[in-house]
Amino acid sequence: MYRLLLGVVVAVLGAGVAGAQTWTYDEDQYRSEFKGCTRVSNQQVVCTFADTYIGSGETDDASWSSSVVEAVLNGGQSLSNGELLVAGKRTGSTRYWGTAYKNMPVSIGIAFDIPAGVTVIPRLNYNGHVLSDVRIGGNTPAPAPTPVAAPAQQINLSGNWTGTLTGCRSSGTNTYTCAITIKK
Repeated sequence: MYRLLLGVVVAVLGAGVAGAQTWTYDEDQYRSEFKGCTRVSNQQVVCTFADTYIGSGETDDASWSSSVVEAVLNGGQSLSNGELLVAGKRTGSTRYWGTAYKNMPVSIGIAFDIPAGVTVIPRLNYNGHVLSDVRIGGNTPAPAPTPVAAPAQQINLSGNWTGTLTGCRSSGTNTYTCAITIKK
């Protein structure tokens, strides 16, 4: 028997960023855990959860659908039928069928086209269940490298001059700023 799994995550999205959110549904046959919403590009956000079959059998036929999920942005713009991601992979579809194995979480995501300036989804609706103020996380950029001072370097100048470079630090691609001491 196919079960509609995706919409259930929306029931928890409004809980925001406060800790792990878990719940059961479908007569306690499934447990879901909200993982968060993350901006994956300037125009796209993916909301993800882990869905685990906890029923009496070893497996269950399952289906995931985004058709019952709606994100409502400020100003009333409604977004629905986003692409599904299963185990982090794009399905190219708004519906996906598979086997749910007992006590093995399945990562399910839904991609929404949400403009870059939006940091909160004000309302998420699922079959009449309304959630509020779902925060959108972002990919954390790698920290800038810490400049490391190069050891003093001896250089030969034309004539009888020598120079010592000290305190060199990178100041751009193939560009360094150093102090130089020149001796004759």
